[in-house]
Amino acid sequence: MNRVFSGQIGQGLQLFLDDIAIYTDDIDRHLQVLKEALGRLIKAGLKASPEKTRLFQQEINLLGHRVGHGEVKAALDKLAAVKDFPTPKNRREVRRFLGLTGYYRRFIEKYAQKAQPLTKLTSEKQPFIWGSEQEEAFEVLKRSLLKEPVLRSPDFSRTWYISTDASKGAIGAILAQRYDGHFCPVSYFSRQLRGAELRYDVMRKKRSL
Repeated sequence: MNRVFSGQIGQGLQLFLDDIAIYTDDIDRHLQVLKEALGRLIKAGLKASPEKTRLFQQEINLLGHRVGHGEVKAALDKLAAVKDFPTPKNRREVRRFLGLTGYYRRFIEKYAQKAQPLTKLTSEKQPFIWGSEQEEAFEVLKRSLLKEPVLRSPDFSRTWYISTDASKGAIGAILAQRYDGHFCPVSYFSRQLRGAELRYDVMRKKRSL
């Protein structure tokens, strides 16, 4: 697919596995990009499924996300799954919850730090003890997603801003762009520190991201 759309990707068209998303600022440009995309599919002997095709939408669901109006949000069915997720009773259920919320970790500032009490429980070396610390982490992650955080779609014509942070056991960063005098997050990044990294000073921790 990348070869089929070489030169068109990023010019009003993006590929997501075998899905094609076309995005433009006006209808004339939209029709132009759509016509070129269909022409390339025909030339390559490929077809688009009419049942799966959605034309001229203001917002679409794509790979578990709602995308439109220059914004990216988590899909409503996934948020419902987070809301209804019961308190984990064992390691397997903790892993399932972290898998669900971790898919949207780029929406949550300092995700790794917030999830740390639960992440520790996934290790077979740790006894499974669900206490107040774990319950708080569970609820914090739920609340972080259920407030429906919004990310800006990246605009490569704008300046990028990166802010980094480090705690005792995790590091994080925010990638943002400025709109109307406000910094709007494009993505959050975070991960756990391991081994020798735990002994780094703050500045070196930040550079480890």
